[in-house]
Amino acid sequence: LSENSLEGSLPSEIGMLSVMYTAHFYTNSLTGSVPSQLGQLSAMTDLFYLYTNRLNGTIPSQLGQFSLLERNFELSSNSFSGSIPS
Repeated sequence: LSENSLEGSLPSEIGMLSVMYTAHFYTNSLTGSVPSQLGQLSAMTDLFYLYTNRLNGTIPSQLGQFSLLERNFELSSNSFSGSIPS
């Protein structure tokens, strides 16, 4: 879903997907905070891209639960505040 001029917020329901290996939401106009429910994507193993949007707020600590993520996790070019979760 990258580079599509998508607007609005990321729905928390994405976290309910039982199988999602990669997420490409980069270079859109997504706003608001990153839902903590995205940390429930336990099968995420490949790429997680949210860069170049208009997201803000803190990065949820639940995103540190991507223990199987082997490749890239990219959140740059947004307006996040606070610390980076471990």
